[in-house]
Amino acid sequence: YKDSEGRTRIKAFYTPFDEGGNPVVIDGMRLPGSVYETPEQIAQLTSDFFTMSHGTHTSTIAAGTRSQQGWGGMAPDADIVLCAYFASSMGQDYSVETMNSTPTVFDALAFLKHYQETSGKPMAVSMSIGNTLGPHSGRDEMPRAISEFIAPGRLVSISSGNEGDVDWHLQKEFESDKDTL
Repeated sequence: YKDSEGRTRIKAFYTPFDEGGNPVVIDGMRLPGSVYETPEQIAQLTSDFFTMSHGTHTSTIAAGTRSQQGWGGMAPDADIVLCAYFASSMGQDYSVETMNSTPTVFDALAFLKHYQETSGKPMAVSMSIGNTLGPHSGRDEMPRAISEFIAPGRLVSISSGNEGDVDWHLQKEFESDKDTL
């Protein structure tokens, strides 16, 4: 994630799980956690949790620097802003309860919205949080928060199958045209 001068393109890393960076205050409200935003602070953050590399993997697809062989992400010159979604990105224990904690996504969206508005740059957000949990009706808090986040200069792309290796399915035989699934 470096530019042609060898400087990091990562401009900020927000995590609601650690206080080691700078406090995040938006419109007088303090978000949990902190933001790492100087090159020195960012250099201290070298990788995902030792048993996971999903964040690095998906970030590289989105914005990895083009290699000498021509491989790179979709936006190899873009500035990068990273947000932790669950605690294992900070070396803490991973749990389904933590991973699916909607408040951490809301905090990240608030941080990203503020960052985009103050930077004046357009922002494409790639969220890799798809799973089989929840109603998937579009009516719960998560899709509403994402819909409210989307605005001119801000778009969101969300994974639709992080569990593609698992044979999940529903089946129902309909007895009439009034049946629902």
